Amino acid sequence: MSKSITVPFLLSGMPAERKPVSLQQLESLSRQLNSSLDLETILDILPQGMRELLGTARGALFLVDPATDVATCVRAWGVSSDYTRKVEAQYRNLPGGTLLVERATVVEDVNTDPRFDDLREDVRREGLGSMILAGLRHQDEVSGALVAYYDSPRHFLPADIFLAQTIANHTAVAIKNAHLYQSAQQRMAELEVLRRVSLQLASSLDLPALIDTIIDSIAELVHPNMVHLFLHDDQTGTFNFGSAWRDTGDREPVVDTVRADGITARAVQQRQAIVINDAPNHPLYGQNPAAPVREWGVQAIAAFPLVRPSGVMGVFTISYTRPHEIT
Repeated sequence: MSKSITVPFLLSGMPAERKPVSLQQLESLSRQLNSSLDLETILDILPQGMRELLGTARGALFLVDPATDVATCVRAWGVSSDYTRKVEAQYRNLPGGTLLVERATVVEDVNTDPRFDDLREDVRREGLGSMILAGLRHQDEVSGALVAYYDSPRHFLPADIFLAQTIANHTAVAIKNAHLYQSAQQRMAELEVLRRVSLQLASSLDLPALIDTIIDSIAELVHPNMVHLFLHDDQTGTFNFGSAWRDTGDREPVVDTVRADGITARAVQQRQAIVINDAPNHPLYGQNPAAPVREWGVQAIAAFPLVRPSGVMGVFTISYTRPHEIT
């Protein structure tokens, strides 16, 4: 017979019972989670696994971007998107908001727990009574939290907490492997793009076609909303529009001239890349009423000079109309 541990089992309004959970069930969930390198498949497996092992049909998975420290709910079941959005905005002030480095966090009654004062009405609307928040931990890295929600207040046994944390640990490993695989695939795609560009550079004498190839390759690599390339004449210090790309498929530029004090001109002067990740609050854009980019809602922008020994032959810019961290 398989060894078992006992956990509470509660389904939508039913009274709490004790239901044995075998280690075979836990091993089965672990195998399922780690049998795929596709993140969406992993996320699809979690709800049923948590229902079988933790006895709840309600849960959510939050991941934190280490670069921005922003929490995002990547999957939720049995709770509304309105609720998870509020948790995203306030997660640092909620139980487990320090990313659960030391241990799982238990909330046995969300209606009386003072840590939920700011979300009191929200948890009532959702019909939440209690929850376990288990950190996604892999080695020394903590990347988010797995939350099991229950309809009623309840007392959690040590076995409940251990089981929730074990599921979270297995989930963290599966997600880490999926991200590593995704990064490797992205790297292979980038190398293929660079190979195609190199072949084009070596074989083409058609400058407009060459410029379009560069622009298309940049768009494929970094997925911006807009790309612009301006050619620069070192002798006269003037710029000529080279090419543009938009995620709408339009090739028409949003701007076809270069401001004397804009990011493109400054990239030539400094001969190095300039990155602005918060354009609405940057002096060049949000605080400059003359900047046309204010009209097209740029959130992040970067300019990269094309430097050669004799000078700068041009500058390409990438722009995002959504929040984005350019690194």
